[in-house]
Amino acid sequence: MKKLLTLSILVCMVLTSACSGQTVSVATDTAEAVVDTSGADETGITPDIPAELRYNGRTFRILATPDANYGPVIEDFELDKNADVLQQALYNRLIDTEDRFGISMELNYGVEHQIINVSRSAINAGSDEFDMVADVACWHRDAVYEGLYLPVSELTYVDLNKPWWGKSYIESVSVNPAEPYILFGSINLKSVERSVCTLFNIDMMRDVKGISEQEMYDMVLEGKWTLDKMIELVKGTYNDENGDTVADRGDIYGYAHTDGGQINWIAFSSGLEFTSRDENGYPILALNNERSVDLTDKLIRLFKGEDSFSDPNQSVGVEVFSSGHALFYVNRFICLGWLRDSNVNYGILPPPKYDETIEEYYVAVAENTQWQMVPVTEPDPEFASAVIEYLAYAGYKDVIPAYYDITVKFKYTRGDLEGASQMLDLIMANQRNDFMSVNTLGGMESIFYEVVKSGNNTFSSRYASLESGAKYRLRQYASDLG
Repeated sequence: MKKLLTLSILVCMVLTSACSGQTVSVATDTAEAVVDTSGADETGITPDIPAELRYNGRTFRILATPDANYGPVIEDFELDKNADVLQQALYNRLIDTEDRFGISMELNYGVEHQIINVSRSAINAGSDEFDMVADVACWHRDAVYEGLYLPVSELTYVDLNKPWWGKSYIESVSVNPAEPYILFGSINLKSVERSVCTLFNIDMMRDVKGISEQEMYDMVLEGKWTLDKMIELVKGTYNDENGDTVADRGDIYGYAHTDGGQINWIAFSSGLEFTSRDENGYPILALNNERSVDLTDKLIRLFKGEDSFSDPNQSVGVEVFSSGHALFYVNRFICLGWLRDSNVNYGILPPPKYDETIEEYYVAVAENTQWQMVPVTEPDPEFASAVIEYLAYAGYKDVIPAYYDITVKFKYTRGDLEGASQMLDLIMANQRNDFMSVNTLGGMESIFYEVVKSGNNTFSSRYASLESGAKYRLRQYASDLG
């Protein structure tokens, strides 16, 4: 589906659903609906784009997934009178960018999970129909190194040293951190929504464990929030609440999870290094050691102990925590919206560290976050880079604060807002990823998930079986860029 959006069309537009073909009319009174959320950035940092730079009449064309959970949220391109502050900020960013350059924005929806094929086919055919491709990282990762996209160094106005770009993330997941091909940061909310966090039941922590909300926050600030501490608090929590002698969702647990993505999220947030870099900057394996084996032991104790509740359906784990039946729940920021109707008072923490020797907290960004790329067929990289840099800047200045400061801090969090806000700031300041957390390495990227799910610590033998394939894949990555 294609939507060409100009100021006049945005005032009263007709949208066509990519999935159903349904036509929806949206009438918008912009004078009433749009509010000013600017001024959130007090740093004074602005893009290094010439003030006189204009592209009058040009169209900036985006190829993206149709699922708003993963792609550019639809509020980027529409607004109604019931819009909240976040939707208004997204809408204002669109209008601001169009006004700044004298352009219009065009969103091209592909088929979910098929953006990689649409992009690959178009670029290999020499087509220049897209200025930017925005897709889910774990769906698109294999196409990044096929020569389809421009290196960031060729995007004139994109400056990864600016605060609206997640430079450390970009470098850590890139084959060569000195020459990345992807963009990640405030240009899209998924950079925040896919950050991993730990939720805890404030009342249960106080009543069952004798620990206050503030004491939990102090534990984090003192560097003592570790996997061992989480395991200690989870232990002994199980209670057959409904008295049916069966461990089910009606009972009380220390930890509720889906036995799925949370295993990798906690492993990659542990602060341990699983890949390092060779003398040329390319990734090499660095996880065949005793700490990885010990980390696997800790994860098995956490995920497979009798005090933990597991269900393959993510919604069940959410239900157990939101109904007050679990002490801990680990997920991404996006899960806070799922708990908005819950009566549980919960606090928020970063993921636990491996141990106290790890100096800082590491916050993994889930593999289903979004990346942005510019095709090699882009006829005017300067134009694309200017618009992209401004979109990211406006996201940093207006959109992220609206989501983070208003929606997350004050709409979703419970308990002590000051303490929770401090934790949220810490989480967002420590977004980091290991190369292995996003990129495919012949199955090595899932080693913790597979071994922990089995319940038996076969890390060493599993590593041995995957090592040659992982090293071969790493050589391929380096060769693709060579």
